[in-house]
Amino acid sequence: MADVMPLGLITVQAFIFAGQFLLLFLLQKTGGPVLLSLLGSVGAVVGVPVAVFVQGEIPPDGLILGASLIALGVALVTWGGIRMATPPAEKS
Repeated sequence: MADVMPLGLITVQAFIFAGQFLLLFLLQKTGGPVLLSLLGSVGAVVGVPVAVFVQGEIPPDGLILGASLIALGVALVTWGGIRMATPPAEKS
């Protein structure tokens, strides 16, 4: 039984890793390269609560400002993508 556990964990990790790649490619197809480039920043902001609450770390200085700027960047990129996808209204 002890020999099966590591192989099982490796198998589960392989499937999770493959699923993450699938989601990454779907995100790239949907949002484009600019939105995809923000993924690392968003991941860092999402990882901070895990570090604070699970590992007991102290929140870094400037966390609120940094998270706000990242959220603003994502919102602006998303808004710009929506504006470019919408055809301009014809003037009469």
